[in-house]
Amino acid sequence: LLNRHGLLAAADCMLKNAGEGKPATVLFADLNQFKEVNDRYGHGVGDRVLAEFAQIFKESAELGVCGRWGGDEFVALLPHRDEAAIRQIVERIESRTLAWSQGNGLPMAVSLGVSHAPQDGHDLVTLLSVADIHLYQNKSQQQDKADAATFYRNLTDEPQAS
Repeated sequence: LLNRHGLLAAADCMLKNAGEGKPATVLFADLNQFKEVNDRYGHGVGDRVLAEFAQIFKESAELGVCGRWGGDEFVALLPHRDEAAIRQIVERIESRTLAWSQGNGLPMAVSLGVSHAPQDGHDLVTLLSVADIHLYQNKSQQQDKADAATFYRNLTDEPQAS
């Protein structure tokens, strides 16, 4: 994968044409609870999680330019896809990440955000800001679902009053 510098250079090339009838899509990914993985299992396991997610992300992005933005954040620059194609890519990343996590017994989940050039911006930093808002909305929704599942599971575990 590209590093941040490489992503910025690739984005300059891709996004300069985005206003000329060649829209582009930015996909921003953030691994959930990655700090806890490092703290609990060590940096060697954390590195393994990053490497595995990088592979999943790159393979799932379908011809996109992919890179690591920093820490546990990844970016894909995609030639514009319609919403259905983007949804398929997002679902593929989420399902492959979940399958890997379950198969290896390591907690790995991802939140994703999407933005589109030129309507959301003309440079990578602006597009990432928009995608980041969507990413955190996604993360918040995931947390709400997890909280609800825990609440209902706890309710069903409680003894019934007679």
